[in-house]
Amino acid sequence: MRTGDDPAPLLRAQGALEQLCTFLETVLVTTPDAATREKVEQTLHSAIARLATLHHRIDRVKGGH
Repeated sequence: MRTGDDPAPLLRAQGALEQLCTFLETVLVTTPDAATREKVEQTLHSAIARLATLHHRIDRVKGGH
């Protein structure tokens, strides 16, 4: 197995990002301040983009591509 062929670290990162997204979604719907909501929404979009990247990397590692 080559370095980088183990999906475990990627899966752990994915889990952490999913937890962060859940937290950010909660903050987004419960925060009355518009400026804070905007920052939280930007952070949530960034986390979702990173999740998509992780999914692609996990697929490549698992599929051997």
